[in-house]
Amino acid sequence: MLKLNYDEIIEKIVTEKGVTKEEVEKKIVEKIANLSDLISKEGAAHIIANQYGIKLFENFAPRDYKISEIAKGVNGINVAGKILTDFEVREFNTPKRQGKLGFCSIGDESGVIRLVIWDEKIIDNLKVNAKKDSILKINDAYSRDNNGYLEIHLGSRGKAVLNPEGLVIGEVKQVSAEVGYSKKNIIELKADDRAEIYGTIVQVYEPRYYDACEKCGKKVLEQEGVQSCKDHGTVVAKKSPVFNFFFDDASANIRVVCFAQLAEEVLGKSGNELSVLKPEEVELYTKKLLGKQMVIQGRVNKNINFDRLEFVANSVKGADPVEVLESLK
Repeated sequence: MLKLNYDEIIEKIVTEKGVTKEEVEKKIVEKIANLSDLISKEGAAHIIANQYGIKLFENFAPRDYKISEIAKGVNGINVAGKILTDFEVREFNTPKRQGKLGFCSIGDESGVIRLVIWDEKIIDNLKVNAKKDSILKINDAYSRDNNGYLEIHLGSRGKAVLNPEGLVIGEVKQVSAEVGYSKKNIIELKADDRAEIYGTIVQVYEPRYYDACEKCGKKVLEQEGVQSCKDHGTVVAKKSPVFNFFFDDASANIRVVCFAQLAEEVLGKSGNELSVLKPEEVELYTKKLLGKQMVIQGRVNKNINFDRLEFVANSVKGADPVEVLESLK
């Protein structure tokens, strides 16, 4: 199968149809917007090429794959594997679209891959009937890169058959899990996940402070006007901030909590500097963070009092806008 990249598709359209590059790219942008950003620019370019009547592939009929044979950006994937994880369902609601997505991991003798399903009829069937170690046969799926992880996606054109007669999967070749954090979309997060998320700060709250030891950062105790640290005795305490904000990645949003040094990294000022500012000055300063794009690693906690998930940050760093856009596709 011939796979053209984005620039090659545009060049083919411009050459064969005599239109301008600007005209083609405008149609691609409009198509992405119409599909609520749930399609990559390459995918949108393929649709526009088809609308122009341009044939991009010599052979686009679905074919059978082993999991290890699947590459990024392939359409027409037929593959079978054992279900290795619980089949989970998440709902999403954006200004342009709402619905469900289902996901699990499947494996065969060659490897393991994550499966994402968008068709609600298939999702409803698998939610009831899919069990671990069941065999799942997928027809007419496509592959995508999600933050460096290869996935296969199944839309309304595809089919999924549980435990097809005569199909046997041997011992699954397990891939060692990476130590650290799994890259995930916010909509996929669940309690106790250790995850890395890409996105944008969309709402901020006024920082709060506690008195901390300058040497170790632990909270200090105060008795009769003397501040003391359990490990370092009498100390001069510093103001250590706790900063909350909402973080959005287009799939959903979540409240992020940053403590101490991490909060100072996000805020760009120390707790001592911020704590002496007037409330209106703090408000103006923190609002400058709106729209800031970041990569955050941390753990998902369930806040029992408010019955919601929260993301406690363990590391933060600025993200290149292009990198964030790619991660949202």
